[in-house]
Amino acid sequence: MDRRERRALELVLEAFGPDALVQRLDTRPMTPAERLRARLAAEACVEGCTACALHAARGGACERPLVPLWSPHRLPAEGRVAVLVDAPTIEEHRAGQLGRGPLWRVVRQALTDGGIAPERISYLTTVACTPLTQTRRDVARVPPAREHVDACTANVMRSLLAADVQYVLLLGGHATRVWRPDLRLADVAGKWFVWEGKWMVFPAEHPRVMFGGRAHDKEAAEWGESVRRFSRGVCDGVGLEALSTTCIVSGCREPFHAWDDDGVPWCATHLRPARLTRDSRKRKTLDTAQGTLL
Repeated sequence: MDRRERRALELVLEAFGPDALVQRLDTRPMTPAERLRARLAAEACVEGCTACALHAARGGACERPLVPLWSPHRLPAEGRVAVLVDAPTIEEHRAGQLGRGPLWRVVRQALTDGGIAPERISYLTTVACTPLTQTRRDVARVPPAREHVDACTANVMRSLLAADVQYVLLLGGHATRVWRPDLRLADVAGKWFVWEGKWMVFPAEHPRVMFGGRAHDKEAAEWGESVRRFSRGVCDGVGLEALSTTCIVSGCREPFHAWDDDGVPWCATHLRPARLTRDSRKRKTLDTAQGTLL
């Protein structure tokens, strides 16, 4: 452990207490039976969801919601990583299953190249139904609306718990906003944070930059490096010692003062009591098909 890592660990212990690395991240794995029951229950909630206008029961174009792609599939094997993206692709929509298409192949290959076994990766979307629009020639997939993502958040959280992982890769702004709607992807990309005291999360750009041709070569190279950094962290088993100590506000030069409960660093000027805990950052109450979400 070098000097910088030791200092980061000292800051963690000072902020969260001597038992922080044990208590802060609840990573007790489920038993195979618990994992299977949780995944079946999550699938049932996703398939029965009619919370927003994307679903066919509300007049949407989706035939049925797509359940997560577990690691591996529905078998009760322990996972390691969950990948969260915005919505099913048009290829996945037509196949009726996540993981059928070039986007997931690119993400899976990048993680595999980084040393993460593909059978330890679960694949989730912020909305289970595919947002579609009719063009002159065909049906096209569009990004999900904010209200659709909000309506599906309870499904996402239930699926993450059922995935039984320690690390979550948030790909794109929609996935990042499920974690923290008050922060911009540009400010948090490439850094480690905490989610619900259970998962180490790593926001990154959406992999669409890998399909933009030569005009996006720079962005594609940056995306690949970001995923490699995430993979190295997973293989090294990073924890709270990886939290950033630079104020999250873009352009801020003031010294680090404290983390909030998601591991987001703030300086003394930008830290507000309302930012410290998830309870104090209370969002609008949403009534969904799965219950009330705060």
